[in-house]
Amino acid sequence: MVVQFVMRITLLLLLTYGSLAKAVPSMAKPSCESRCGNLEIPYPFGIGPDCYMDKSFEIVCNGSGAFLTSIDTGVQQINIGLRSYRSDLRRC
Repeated sequence: MVVQFVMRITLLLLLTYGSLAKAVPSMAKPSCESRCGNLEIPYPFGIGPDCYMDKSFEIVCNGSGAFLTSIDTGVQQINIGLRSYRSDLRRC
């Protein structure tokens, strides 16, 4: 009985988490630039002071594109995704 209850709560939490992860778009911090040309810059990355999580996520945007300053390289695409997991329950 307790095991079934725990399984149902776990399933409910997983389904809720998966729905929320899909519903929340990636975005920049408020009052920060969200794009560099056609490239979307989601948090924890950011352009400008106080717009990134820490110095390793700083993006510099200039006329030739976006650059990740921590490794001094150009950025063409940023994908941040959360996996959603599916759980199958069976009656015991």
